[in-house]
Amino acid sequence: MRPYGKLMALWLLTLLWGCSNTILVPVPPRMDLKQYGTIGLIQFTTNSDSTMNAFATQQFQEHVQGANPGTPILELGSKDAVLAAVGGTTFDAETMTKIGKKYGVSAVFIGEIVYSDPKTDIRIADITKLNGTMRTEIRGELYRTWSSR
Repeated sequence: MRPYGKLMALWLLTLLWGCSNTILVPVPPRMDLKQYGTIGLIQFTTNSDSTMNAFATQQFQEHVQGANPGTPILELGSKDAVLAAVGGTTFDAETMTKIGKKYGVSAVFIGEIVYSDPKTDIRIADITKLNGTMRTEIRGELYRTWSSR
């Protein structure tokens, strides 16, 4: 009788799995970027490997374009290059206005990725268990440049 019960449970599980369906619900982005016009994107910075800067910037741009199709994004370069191009030292209101006028963007996005040092927790009493954590923080700021308004 037991093999029959297991076979029946397996058949029931297969039937339920086969009859189920997935409903995909489109979720609008949290922020509509079309109101900003052309957005300037300054290359992300990281406290880790510098080759991650371009990759993270590209991934961010792809996600923004996917969530807000048709939003024009202009890559401006690294923080230092953009500051040097407009004669600024920090990203204050005056520098943002200069960036907006020079590049013709109405907003600028600056991103930073911060990785923490990996931490492990090993206990001699329970050698089969090894816990590790690593924290990654992604910060981004969107500044209005007021150049086109």
